[in-house]
Amino acid sequence: MQIVTSPAQLQRLEGILKKSLPLALPDGVAKVSQDLARAKGVELDIVEYYTYVHPDPSTMPEPRLDPRVRVGSLLPSHVDLLNETWPYGGNARSRRYLAELLGHFPHVCLQDSAGEPVSWVLTDHFGTGTHSFTLPAHRRRGHMQVALTVAAQRAQARGFPTFGHTALWNRPMQQLQELLGHQRLPGTCCYILHNPRMDKDGP
Repeated sequence: MQIVTSPAQLQRLEGILKKSLPLALPDGVAKVSQDLARAKGVELDIVEYYTYVHPDPSTMPEPRLDPRVRVGSLLPSHVDLLNETWPYGGNARSRRYLAELLGHFPHVCLQDSAGEPVSWVLTDHFGTGTHSFTLPAHRRRGHMQVALTVAAQRAQARGFPTFGHTALWNRPMQQLQELLGHQRLPGTCCYILHNPRMDKDGP
């Protein structure tokens, strides 16, 4: 097994995967997974997303930061807020997962004058932009555009690609990513979770 230790190796691996993997799961994989899970008595969640990739974040429009906010960082104490606002959150398992992301992977946070988070973008174990959220009282002010741009430019500066998954129903986020120059890949990304239900606490 080879450990990927540099951006160049990651980009080489990315190229190999693009050439060798199908753009979408073959027809029937989801149904087979459902049948197997049913036979084993396992809860199964299948979630589909569009995958967006930005070819060159340096070409993204320069973000205009609202003078009432600043770019800052999330703190471990903010994990409850993340857990409350994540669609799959609200339980002990999701809280542990989000705390791990917060502690080990890059993120971008916009804060108000009191230092409280108003908008953020996390990164997951796969290097995917995830759990992008703006508090309802602070929406329609361009915060998410700034957060996405800063996250993409920071990833590029480290030598990593910028990509993320967006829910099929989340048209506003799809439109924003397209406005910023992200390209939607053909097909959908399908997460098949053979796990206990996300809304139930577990060990």
